Amino acid sequence: MEQLESRRLLAGVWQNPRNALDVDDSGIASPLDALQVINDLDDNGSRQLPLSRPALAAYLGREKVPDEKRCQEPFIDTGYFFG
Repeated sequence: MEQLESRRLLAGVWQNPRNALDVDDSGIASPLDALQVINDLDDNGSRQLPLSRPALAAYLGREKVPDEKRCQEPFIDTGYFFG
């Protein structure tokens, strides 16, 4: 019997659970969602994402943001693989 390679499943914290293509969690998938993913790839390159999503302010390098103004960064893993 052939043994399969081991696969690591991630919790999917970088993917919107309601709609994987709705990167900004606005309720609809739009061209702006694609632009956010493209901009992230342009700014940070292709990489393995951390296991948790930091607050948006920390992600953008802003340290002193009141808790009520902090939000999660975009769901940049659309989870669609073509190939």
